[in-house]
Amino acid sequence: MNTILAKKFDTHMNVTIHLIYQNQVSPRFDDFVNPDEIYEDIIDFDKLKDNMEEILKGFNETRDTVRMDLVLFHDAILHITRIVRVLRQPYGNMLFS
Repeated sequence: MNTILAKKFDTHMNVTIHLIYQNQVSPRFDDFVNPDEIYEDIIDFDKLKDNMEEILKGFNETRDTVRMDLVLFHDAILHITRIVRVLRQPYGNMLFS
């Protein structure tokens, strides 16, 4: 993903991705961290993790659901943000392999 993005930036904008994202972290966009549900780049990963843990805790406290004891490690959180972004789109779907 990063190499494709870097090539596109270089080809079409004459700029490297490292100049835009100097901390060399790929952008993570979503709308569930912001209370106003504004779609934005998530810079504070700890805030994102805390938010996801609160959502999971709330899910586990609801009645008539099977408790999910998940470990939210870095890659899992990034995958969840991608899945949520796609599924919130009209007719959004993903093929998992």
